Amino acid sequence: MSNEVRRLSAIVAFDMVGYSRLMELDESGTRARQRTVLDKIINPKVIEFDGRVVKTMGDGALIEFASAVNAVSWAASVQRAMIIHECDQDADKRISYRIGINLGDVLVEGDDIFGEGVNVASRLEGLAEPKGIMISDTVFKSVKGKLDLGFADAGLNKVKNLSEPIQAFKVLLDPGDAGKILADTNPISGRIGKPMVAATVVLLVGLSVLIGSIWTPSFGDPDDGILIVPFTAETSSDRISADVVTELFLRSYGRLRQLPSASYSTSMGYKGIAVTLADLKRDIDVRYVLDGSVRTLENEIEIRARLRDATESGDGVIWQQVAVGENDQLFDLVSDLKFKAAGALKLKLNPVERRFFEETPTTDQNAFLAYANADRLLHSKDFTDIGKALPLYEEAISLDPNFVEAKLGYAEANFQIWEGSYNTIRFTLDALDEAKTIVRDVLSADPSNSVAIGLQVRLLLQQLQRDRALSMARAAVFNSPSEPGLRLVHGLTLNAVGDYEQAIEAFNQYEALSARLSSGDKGDLAWNLLRAGNTQKALSLLLSIPENELREQHFRFLAEAFFREGDSEKAREYIQRFLTNNVWLNVMWMKPWFEIYDDPNVFIIYSEAMLASGLPKWPYNFDKGREGDRIGHDELLELYSEQFEEQFTTGPFGAPYSEERRADGTVEMEFGWMNGIPLNGTWSIKDDTICQRLPSVHQGREQCHFLYRDAERSTETNRHVSAVLSFGVIESEFVRLKEY
Repeated sequence: MSNEVRRLSAIVAFDMVGYSRLMELDESGTRARQRTVLDKIINPKVIEFDGRVVKTMGDGALIEFASAVNAVSWAASVQRAMIIHECDQDADKRISYRIGINLGDVLVEGDDIFGEGVNVASRLEGLAEPKGIMISDTVFKSVKGKLDLGFADAGLNKVKNLSEPIQAFKVLLDPGDAGKILADTNPISGRIGKPMVAATVVLLVGLSVLIGSIWTPSFGDPDDGILIVPFTAETSSDRISADVVTELFLRSYGRLRQLPSASYSTSMGYKGIAVTLADLKRDIDVRYVLDGSVRTLENEIEIRARLRDATESGDGVIWQQVAVGENDQLFDLVSDLKFKAAGALKLKLNPVERRFFEETPTTDQNAFLAYANADRLLHSKDFTDIGKALPLYEEAISLDPNFVEAKLGYAEANFQIWEGSYNTIRFTLDALDEAKTIVRDVLSADPSNSVAIGLQVRLLLQQLQRDRALSMARAAVFNSPSEPGLRLVHGLTLNAVGDYEQAIEAFNQYEALSARLSSGDKGDLAWNLLRAGNTQKALSLLLSIPENELREQHFRFLAEAFFREGDSEKAREYIQRFLTNNVWLNVMWMKPWFEIYDDPNVFIIYSEAMLASGLPKWPYNFDKGREGDRIGHDELLELYSEQFEEQFTTGPFGAPYSEERRADGTVEMEFGWMNGIPLNGTWSIKDDTICQRLPSVHQGREQCHFLYRDAERSTETNRHVSAVLSFGVIESEFVRLKEY
């Protein structure tokens, strides 16, 4: 597909032995014991070894690790724990597993992975003995000498659906075999051929439920996926209704973990086009296509929907339905169609996915379209899109004053403006007031609203009220333990107070409980994992973002992750990509945002990574080689005394600029792009720097900067200087007044 990416991973094929037999003997008892194994052994060890559950099925699942060492350690730990756990059971009732592990290249599609690397892991699982672990040659080479385990050469093995035989090694769990590499005394039938090379470690885990999920996805082929084609309108008057139906399907199916969905832009590219199954195979390589039409008759609306499968013969239709109801029932009709289409696809939805399918936030179709478009812009992670989202949220709210989701989206947009110091979009203090007012009003009406609580926690964090934020987040998680957004903000607060181990656990719970994470969600999670120290997981998330969905901030995150993982060359490459459109951005601009962390080392680690990767400390590396021109404390006192008057022409980026620093410690700065709104604050001279606090920039946190003299142009009466602030360089001239 057009948005596919590849990466190296570690994958284990994990399957319950005799699952059907055990279920026949005692279905309820087997399920209960399986749940106990999940809670006491599988889940804790997945977290312990930084694994990620990709997908599950009745007696198997796919888990991805960042390294072969972690994957094999996980497998050995699980198998040893299972021996102890099941020792009191009758022999014919014991739960046991086979595990296969491969290290290879995988195709990434959203949160899912496919390809030969996965297939090899599955075949290795089939070669393993009950309670055993079978690994590929590449895994063996990666882990030998690094773990207290032994290995037995299982030779070359011809397996189903793979053209080349695979070299396998049996893991020896007996402590007495640690460090040994033996010839296998129990050969596997069907050995032939030569070793194959792969590069991903996948675990197929034999559990119906993993990491607290209560859904059971089916394993798909590499080309499985769905395209939502925009619904057609029978007449021009039906266009709005057709667009609403399309948005509702896109928003729901785009968040499914189990089934990759073509991107919004890809779907919109087929608007007005009758898509054939041949088009699917030729153009975007997905298996399913869902399309339909909408028409209204007086007070009734009719929605036709159909689902086609490219692997079926004939027209490929596997489900179709007509839903008819009153106009104000559109959202309920679509919700019913979405569930029935999911049933035809044999999808089982987790609670968060069901919430997307049940979405009926308003009965006003125009309000919903404005909201959906605003939401898409806000979550693009391009800060310029925030300004485009604001009027759309305002339109949605004006059309439906009770539209809570639109109000909270508007609050989120305003929060991001204040948090990011985006005064060019809206004066940040006005944005802050707007966000606080909406959050207060929503919580007054519904104290349990998780989105509003999450925003309140983040507001407290940015106001450096860490303990209050943590207390509120903990209480919210206690009251709503299955709400993923609350797990995320809980992790933010734990990061802020320095409890990184618990923060990582909270982030893992957030990911496990969520629907499919968008590219923006993955980037945000990666940023927070970097702060908590889990660089491998952060890098894995970032690399799973399709290239065409990478935003400029992701380049900076990737640079940090690669540097901290030891790949300085890649780190420099991504910083150069970042600086292409952000030539002024620098480490000191970022520093105030790190004040939410109680531990100063969080910024130190970040700044070391950024500086080593090529991000300047100050704009344009202005300070490099200019140490001799830097103005000292005494001269600063002289320049800002009554003896001199400072004159400006242009400010950063060549825009008109003026500034007044007063003797009473107040300052007023006017930028040409602010439409006459001044930025006011306080200032002082500290050592060799000018320090200021502007409430509308960086939440009023103090920033200090140096001044540099232009020696060639300066005289005793006219001093030409450059103030190197974190957001740019301001040129000015200090002119000595005649009376001095």
